[in-house]
Amino acid sequence: MALASWKSFPFFNVTRVNPHDENPKIFEGDIRSIASSFLNLFLGTGDGHVQILSSSFKLVRTFAAYPQHSAVSHLQQVEGTSLLVTIGEDLSNEAILKVWELDQTDKKTSAPKCLSTVTILNGRKRFPVTAMAITNSTLNPVAIAFANGSLTLIRGDLIHDRGAKQRIVFSSDEPITNLSFSGGPSGIHHAFHNATEGETRLWISTTTRLLCMHIDGSSGIMGARLGIGGGAVGGSQNDVRVVDAQGGVGVGCMMGIPTKEAASISMGEVVVVRDDAIYFYSSTGGKGGCYAYEGAKSRVYIYKNYVTLVSPPQSTPSSGTGGSIGGALKKMIGGAIGSNRGELVDWDVTRFTIVDTEGKYLAAQEVVVGSGGAGGVRGVFELGDFLWVLGLDGKLWRYQERDLTAKLNLLYACNLYLLAISLASKSPSIEPQRLNSIFRKYAKYLYAKQDFDGAMQWYIKALGDEHSAGTGLGSTFTDGGEVSGVIRKFLDTQRIGNLIEYLEELHKRGGAGVDHTTLLFDVNTVIDVCRQGGYFEQAVYLAKKAGEDSIVVSILVENLEKYSDALDYLSSLEPGRAYPNLMKYARLLLKHIPQETTRFFVRYYTGKFVPRKQPEEFETSKAAPADTGPRGLAQYTAYLPQIPYKAATFPLQAEAPTVPISVSTLPSTMGSQTDEPEYILPQPRTAFSSFIENPREFIEFLESLLEMESELKQSEKNRVFGLIFFVAGDTKGAFEALRKYRPEEPQLYTAALAYFTSSAQVLNEVGEEELKNVLKKIDELGLMKPLQVVQTLSVNVVATVGMVKKYLGETIQKERKEIQANRRLIESYKTDTESKRKEIADLASKPVTFQAQRCQACRMQLDMPIVHFLCKHSFHQRCLNQVNGDFECPNCQANTETIRAIWRTQDEQADRHDLFKAALAGSKDKFATISEWFGRGVMVSPPTVEG
Repeated sequence: MALASWKSFPFFNVTRVNPHDENPKIFEGDIRSIASSFLNLFLGTGDGHVQILSSSFKLVRTFAAYPQHSAVSHLQQVEGTSLLVTIGEDLSNEAILKVWELDQTDKKTSAPKCLSTVTILNGRKRFPVTAMAITNSTLNPVAIAFANGSLTLIRGDLIHDRGAKQRIVFSSDEPITNLSFSGGPSGIHHAFHNATEGETRLWISTTTRLLCMHIDGSSGIMGARLGIGGGAVGGSQNDVRVVDAQGGVGVGCMMGIPTKEAASISMGEVVVVRDDAIYFYSSTGGKGGCYAYEGAKSRVYIYKNYVTLVSPPQSTPSSGTGGSIGGALKKMIGGAIGSNRGELVDWDVTRFTIVDTEGKYLAAQEVVVGSGGAGGVRGVFELGDFLWVLGLDGKLWRYQERDLTAKLNLLYACNLYLLAISLASKSPSIEPQRLNSIFRKYAKYLYAKQDFDGAMQWYIKALGDEHSAGTGLGSTFTDGGEVSGVIRKFLDTQRIGNLIEYLEELHKRGGAGVDHTTLLFDVNTVIDVCRQGGYFEQAVYLAKKAGEDSIVVSILVENLEKYSDALDYLSSLEPGRAYPNLMKYARLLLKHIPQETTRFFVRYYTGKFVPRKQPEEFETSKAAPADTGPRGLAQYTAYLPQIPYKAATFPLQAEAPTVPISVSTLPSTMGSQTDEPEYILPQPRTAFSSFIENPREFIEFLESLLEMESELKQSEKNRVFGLIFFVAGDTKGAFEALRKYRPEEPQLYTAALAYFTSSAQVLNEVGEEELKNVLKKIDELGLMKPLQVVQTLSVNVVATVGMVKKYLGETIQKERKEIQANRRLIESYKTDTESKRKEIADLASKPVTFQAQRCQACRMQLDMPIVHFLCKHSFHQRCLNQVNGDFECPNCQANTETIRAIWRTQDEQADRHDLFKAALAGSKDKFATISEWFGRGVMVSPPTVEG
């Protein structure tokens, strides 16, 4: 599988770290080798010194390990010990291996105690050491490889300096590039290695081949045999096998997989990176996993369960075209690096990638930029709890892995729940409850996508292990109401099969109880099912028993259309419960039973409302047989008598369920009156909108309120008088009410227009001038459209054209100007739309010719693979620095990001309903304001996805 198709996640926080203030340029010296332990960093220099740094990069110790003309070319700290193994070499002498005890000090030199010194044999040939490998804490054996293809094996007690023997056990025609031990009782050993007791394997890579040498556990020097292309030296105890004869390995591009990470990375003992892919090898199966990843690579490192890759620097001149990567970097970084204006500056771009091969994703992908040949990576090492990358220019980068919660949140945001489950399952500290919560999140996601079967399987997984049944762990299933929520989700007649499956699993795990069966038939759910199935009277009966007032009134009014029954039921409720239901259905009740509803309003708004007691039993009659409803409802209602619901003590039979006929048929003396309840009287204005289609009843309601003049506030009383004047025909009173209350009640102008033109007598009393003023105010405040004004005036023949000629002329002129402006705008939109459509059609139906010869990023000649964009920019695929396949033109990215930012701003404003309301309140043209905000998406309901 190619890494280019893998998703990338920012699972690491990357930070640039400066060295300690005492040694700010500690990493800018002649560093030849790097090694680390958990607490310390070891640097080998070109003048034979070893520098020991703390985890904060403070210089702790420096000692001369070799003469000044020798370089410390290799360092390795033995894990779990205080031993440090070094190799010093100059080409005029044999390389020397030393073992140091860091916890002990030589009194003469003040350096760490040198436990042993071994001159490494290479047949007196002066070639540099290319690789070193040690097996375990006993340092027996140690393998040293040279650039001439020789491999020297050292056996003996190097720690106590009791002598050591060495021999060249293998030679090759090509240089050896890497060494790594695996297997053995104290070496690297895991399930994939299949090593036998006492057997150790040494992996050898050259520039053309990959080999594996089997070494037994004897203390003597072992021979080897090799039948392909190389010379084996010694006896026949060693078995050298060519694992891959077609693939060479560069220096630093092979690493043995540590024991603790072996099972979580891939099937293999070593990982090898080449320009085309990442390979895993084992001694028994040969080549294992392979992941295509094009591009040169200079180093591989295993960190926890990740494989880290370093791609070598790619130099790019910065003074090329403005669209190049170098040009962009120069703009961002500045031109101070070049000494002269216009000077060519080589920007070295090194890519550092962290890969999870098992999860098949990129955990980090960063670019390290340098100049003048200093953009490469000197070393990758672990120190403390972090991964560190040291650049050739001395810059230090810290990679801190995010915690599990942060990773999971990133995956949740992308709806990658399977990857989140895989990631959490591999975490040693994950708790079963937390893992189950991830299962539930994935189940909710699948449920929202209507994959009900898949969702149920994950809901069942979230119940936990079957072994928990009967152990008292079942009670944890109900934490947070998760089980109850699942049952409610699947209480759908079409998903009964899923629900049964879930309940069966719940019983198997010992988590089911009486409450779950009860919850399965929750009263509200039964009401909904009955209502959907046409069993309205049964639904009313259950809703009354459950005290669901709004549902009772809703069914009586909307489904049964028993308005008198609904009003009578409201009369039996407490004031606080009756009022919201009355206001919700007031218009419907006034439309069908105006007199009864008006009397109810009067009683309530005058403080004389007294609820009537409901009878203990209602008169009932047989309802329709249960089996005439939807399929399955008969069995559903038949189960109701078995429900141990504490509030449902009523009988209900499937064959002939009993229901109330009509409470309106009860005698008016039903129940006894109670003391007048105390409740806050609502403001009269709250009822005005309910009477908009019932003017006669409105007058009756207002007159009844005036009878309580002593109890009514003066402001409310004045408004009531004003409305009565309009409705009752008192011109003088209406005129005064309009003048007095028009700032607070601008809608009075619309009522005034209708009233002033209701008769010739009223118009004469008011005068034409006042009519014009009313029309002017209506136009200024945008209370009515011109057509509405004309319709209002045309009801009667009182108003003449001459009276409204000026108003109509100005309105028509304004409308014409607006129409012309809109037409011009429409034409411009049409022209732009047609242009864009033609462009889209050409892109969809006609071939596009790309004639670019050079990559817009590196300015080099284009070669495959090439990525062409419809903006006519062309790039090398490798120059795009994108691995997830979602390519985007770097040259056009700025404009694209601007458009996306505008889009995001529109989306954010779409949720700001307060801004919309403020704009609407201050707008004269309400329709234009609504149209504008509609285009911004303020009225679009976003999709709701649970989890």
